[in-house]
Amino acid sequence: MHSEIDLRKYVRVFLRQKWIFVGVFLGIIALTYLKTALTVKVYVGTTKVLIKRTSTLLGESQILEEAFGIDTNCEILRSRGFMEKVASAMRDQKLNFSFLQGSTAPDILLQRAIITPLRESDIIQIVVHSYTPQEVVNIANSIAETFKNYSVEIARAKITETRKFIEAEMPAAIEKLKDAEDSLRIFKENEKLVSISSGGSVLQEQALRLKDKNSELIAEIDTREKELEYTEEKLKEENDKLASYIVKVDNPSITSLRSQLVRLESEYSSYVLAGLEKGNPKLKALEKKLEELKSTLVSKVQTRSEEEILMVDPLLYPQELSKKILDIRSDIFILRAEKDALDERISKVGEDVKKFPSKEYEIAAFERIYKFNGAIYEKLVDRYEEAKLAEVGEIGNVIIVEYATLPVIPESPNPKLNMLLGLIFGFGLAIASVFVKEYLDPSIKEIEDVEKAKIPIIGAVPFSSNPIVKDSISPLAEAYNKLRVNLKFSKAGTKLRSVVISSCNAGEGKSTISSNIGIIYAKMDVKAIIIEADLRKPSLHKIFKIHSKIGLSNYLVGEVEEKEIIQSTHEENLSIIPAGHIPPNPGELIDSERMRTLVAGLKERYDIVIIDSPPLVSCADGFLLGTIADGVIVVIELGKTQRAALSQMVSSFRSTGASFLGVIPNRVRQSVYYRYPYYYKYYTAKS
Repeated sequence: MHSEIDLRKYVRVFLRQKWIFVGVFLGIIALTYLKTALTVKVYVGTTKVLIKRTSTLLGESQILEEAFGIDTNCEILRSRGFMEKVASAMRDQKLNFSFLQGSTAPDILLQRAIITPLRESDIIQIVVHSYTPQEVVNIANSIAETFKNYSVEIARAKITETRKFIEAEMPAAIEKLKDAEDSLRIFKENEKLVSISSGGSVLQEQALRLKDKNSELIAEIDTREKELEYTEEKLKEENDKLASYIVKVDNPSITSLRSQLVRLESEYSSYVLAGLEKGNPKLKALEKKLEELKSTLVSKVQTRSEEEILMVDPLLYPQELSKKILDIRSDIFILRAEKDALDERISKVGEDVKKFPSKEYEIAAFERIYKFNGAIYEKLVDRYEEAKLAEVGEIGNVIIVEYATLPVIPESPNPKLNMLLGLIFGFGLAIASVFVKEYLDPSIKEIEDVEKAKIPIIGAVPFSSNPIVKDSISPLAEAYNKLRVNLKFSKAGTKLRSVVISSCNAGEGKSTISSNIGIIYAKMDVKAIIIEADLRKPSLHKIFKIHSKIGLSNYLVGEVEEKEIIQSTHEENLSIIPAGHIPPNPGELIDSERMRTLVAGLKERYDIVIIDSPPLVSCADGFLLGTIADGVIVVIELGKTQRAALSQMVSSFRSTGASFLGVIPNRVRQSVYYRYPYYYKYYTAKS
């Protein structure tokens, strides 16, 4: 039961403050709608790029293109320098976006782009926020395309360095080849020689074949050493802290492998010079042993070198340069082993060659130098063409897996979400406003508030659009009949013959209630009279539509007699004394002896004297009249009369000796009125 009453109490609170609730709620909804409508729309576009790991073959060596880490690539994308490239690329595309015109374009791009790696993948997601769909698409796709092109530039840079090195060496190689050719030609012309005589053709042929092979090895070693020197210079430029590379390997196991390699190469060369074909089983067996020995030697050298070489900055390509240096050193090591084997064989054959005429020996030397330089030049040309093909074929390590598409719906504002939040916030704020207003409102809102103040309640008058009683069977008449009954027994042991009806504030309906009480008494054949004692702002005479030219004020100043101020009404048993002219000193007239004499005389001739008093807050007339009448009733209006003011009025009446009978709540809503029949039952039972 208590929970039900509490719930109804909250409902009544909302009903009283319904306009506050509706106003705040609709206000928040309106503000949310305006905020949503006026907020600049923000669109979102997304691109995704894949970071792959690739390798590029360049001739017989391999340049590894290991992709930077995902975090490193993200930092590159987030850098201002990269965004400057993006802005430049967008300007080259003739995109007319306003932010591209100033120097702050990279900063704006950094603000609008969010770079995040996707978990457990090699994919980077690029999310762009901007104010137009076309701007979003162009920015997102430009970042992805620029990043892809940047990756290609980085990848090609390594191959380009090799190509530039070969280009730099080509002129010197051509010059050396031309000099060797000219020297051979001049020697033949001067000495009248065409070729070496056939006297020792077999031995000479062996010597030449060995020296040709040796020339090729020297050319290859020279090329690889220059490439090694160039690569080491690049590595030093990349990192000054890189330690010096190992000049030679003195590991015992490696020295042993080298000795074996020299022996096998020497054995292989002797079989070839003896005229064995390449398909010969002996040569095949030696070739297989040589390959296995070379593979073991390369592994040993690389393992040894990796322990001694310092790896540097992983953000560019020092690691690749370091690996390339290891590969070149391994190749040089193997080539020198082959050359050592050939040198031994050449030295043996050279002893026999010395027995031939010196002119033939000299022409053989010139031809050897010419072939040597020719071999170097051919090797450089081959490597140069390989480098150009690798450079053109390099596509980088970035693949665009998803391009941004033109967004149709903006990311923000979200009208549905905003309105939902507006509804929730508006409802909550409206409820809070209702309770704050209720808490701060000092007025009496419920009849329970009067009960808590221990102030008697004579009865309640429901709200009515026509507040004047016309007949005796209406609900309004019934309410006033209950009031009449309660008044009859409100003063224990004494018959109530005169009563003052007042209110705390103007407009609370005291004159209307005074009129209706008089009408109800008259309809019950009780002779009643109403005195319009509000000499400041009278209104009672207007209710009964009588003139107020002569009335109470005229009588109190001695201008007229009592019988001249009493007027009859449409009710047979009801008379009225209007206020008359408004005097300058109404308080003095009310407190006069003539007023007391008038009330005393009327009590003798009428069954009930009803005195309509001025509001108590504005003047003290009501308190003065309370000392004259048998009792005082104060009319209150729920939601208007203040608790403090009512308590003060009651205390004042009691301090003056007046008989305070109680209060009459006026204009009570029907739902509230019918909750309090026990007041009337109480008084009826008492009677």
